[in-house]
Amino acid sequence: MARSSGDLPMIIQGGMGVGVSGWPLARAVALTGQLGVVSGVALDTLLARRLQLGDAGGHIRRALASFPHAEAAERILDRYFVEGGIDPDERFAWCRGFRSTRAKWPPTL
Repeated sequence: MARSSGDLPMIIQGGMGVGVSGWPLARAVALTGQLGVVSGVALDTLLARRLQLGDAGGHIRRALASFPHAEAAERILDRYFVEGGIDPDERFAWCRGFRSTRAKWPPTL
C-alpha cells in the first residue's frame, strides 16, 4: 500500500487524540506510506495534569528540559509539577493554558 511521492494517500486515519488513544495506530498507518494523525487538542491541560500526577517516568520533565524557552518551562514546572503526584481525592489545578506571543497575520512588510 506504499505510495509514490505526489500521490494522495489512500488512507487517512485520524480522530485520535493524545491522552485519549495511543500513537501506535497512527504510526502503523504512516509506516504503510499513508497518513496517520494524532490530534493535539488540549495538550496544555494534558501536560499540566500529567505533571500534577507526578510525571511517572519523567517524560514531561525531560521534554521541558529540552524546551528552547527555559524560563517558560521553569514556570510550567513550578506551577504544575507535584513530586509523587496529588492525592487521589484532590482536584487538579486549573490550567490557564500556555500562551505565547503570536505574530500578527498577515505580517507587515
